[in-house]
Amino acid sequence: MKTIKNLSKNTVKANIGFNLREDLNFSDDGNYFRGFDYKGMPITTLRADGITYLSVRVDYLNNQFTFEDWSNTEEYMLADEFNGVEEIDLDKLIENCERIIAKVAELNKKAEEEEVDMEPVVEMLKDEKEQIETLLENAKQIKWWELEGYSLKSIQRAYKGLLDYAKRIDRKISGIENHTMTVKEARQMAQGANKYGYIEYRKDNYWARELREAM
Repeated sequence: MKTIKNLSKNTVKANIGFNLREDLNFSDDGNYFRGFDYKGMPITTLRADGITYLSVRVDYLNNQFTFEDWSNTEEYMLADEFNGVEEIDLDKLIENCERIIAKVAELNKKAEEEEVDMEPVVEMLKDEKEQIETLLENAKQIKWWELEGYSLKSIQRAYKGLLDYAKRIDRKISGIENHTMTVKEARQMAQGANKYGYIEYRKDNYWARELREAM
């Protein structure tokens, strides 16, 4: 077992597969994270107060699978095995990276080959838009001329906010029907619909509550 405090230029020189990635460097709350990769798999790391915070950044890749796909794998936990440790087992980190690389390739292949049934998604989006349109139509009964100041502005914002939701729904439906959205976007919508029971709009939406309370 070879242990190190953190990845460095020396690690890159001594170990095939590791590379410096200055394009991944970033600052967060006064801390400066440095970027590396292992065979193209991004890694960010920070050493502060005797602790190393290292993460294998699968989220930095242009993947076709979703976070839900990834979070359901054993490899998901490996990405942060050395996030908050005094030292790194370099051999184990390399093993983790190899497993993560293989799993990412597997998930991307599966996502690209798996056909997602988008018909229920389109139906759900159309239903959500119909709910918005019904609410906006009913909102016409509000006596706008009796409102003033904050109350008037609040209702105006709610009305415009719901119109924006309707436009986003239209864009999503268009993307599905015209096949212009990515595999990942389609999977996210289908998974979200199944998990949460809505995609873009839900009945207890803030703007919807504002309008209902004014009617």
